[in-house]
Amino acid sequence: MKLRILGSLFVFSIYSACSTQTESSIEVSYANFEAAYRANPKIHVLDVRTPQEYQEGHVPGAVLLPLQDIEAKGRSVSLPFAKEDQIYVICRSGRRSVTAAKILQEAGYNKSISVQGGTLAWIKNGNSVER
Repeated sequence: MKLRILGSLFVFSIYSACSTQTESSIEVSYANFEAAYRANPKIHVLDVRTPQEYQEGHVPGAVLLPLQDIEAKGRSVSLPFAKEDQIYVICRSGRRSVTAAKILQEAGYNKSISVQGGTLAWIKNGNSVER
């Protein structure tokens, strides 16, 4: 009985550690992104939306590389940023950017993180966009 309980606790602790680690290594809250951007507007922001969406308005200074292109290149994707740089990956709402951040991490851009809430959160919080 004790062995079964210990086994269950072990599995639960491993699962908790893995899910917490994955979440924090792939996503950053919008508030943390905005604070980092305010501190340094020249941070690396990668917009993974379509060219049309990007032209409609994006975070000032964001570089466009659509998710489709990232997926097509996979681990051989190349960015205009160093692999050791912090890269904030943004899309419309935060879904595509999670996928892109995972691919970028697999390609060696280990500090790629998705911005929760995406460009919608940027606009909702009263920030201007670049066109």
